[in-house]
Amino acid sequence: MLDWIEHMDQVALLWINAKHTEWLDTFMIFVTNKFTWIPFYVLLLFLMWKQYRSKIYWLIACVFALILFADQGSNLMKDSFKRYRPCHNIDLQSKVHLVNNKCGGKFGFVSAHAANSMALALFVVLMLRKKYAVLVPIMISYTLLISYSRIYLAQHYPLDILGGWMLGILVALLVYRLFSRYSLFSNQSI
Repeated sequence: MLDWIEHMDQVALLWINAKHTEWLDTFMIFVTNKFTWIPFYVLLLFLMWKQYRSKIYWLIACVFALILFADQGSNLMKDSFKRYRPCHNIDLQSKVHLVNNKCGGKFGFVSAHAANSMALALFVVLMLRKKYAVLVPIMISYTLLISYSRIYLAQHYPLDILGGWMLGILVALLVYRLFSRYSLFSNQSI
């Protein structure tokens, strides 16, 4: 059963990775670059500030903790599971298309990009959904786009992405719960 799951994971990866074009290569490199998203993050921070002015420092601390736990959690899992990235898998090296010959670290389960983007997306949705409902599809699209780029670039298998999403969801719910508990303790609901 595990062999079949791994085989299907490779088949899905190769199917997505084979859809490459020059303009998509450029676009996916742009999407996967963390600096690309800085203006978007500033906008999210502004929206949080508008809604939670008196608690903005707590929110910034929560977002910092969110990314720290998701990112470091994914690194801990990579070191524990030791699943090679597709571009480091000897059986796939000749089959995958690498953009600019960039492969990344040796291990890929779970994807830090997927964990970080999911953690941030879910936390933002939980914090701002009442006032800014339009953010729900935007944050879903943000997570899907970043995650897809990681498969397209042969940095991760689809299961690496799913694992990253699960880690991100867990971290976001934990941090949100902690923020909510603090908020209730101070007699102000979020």
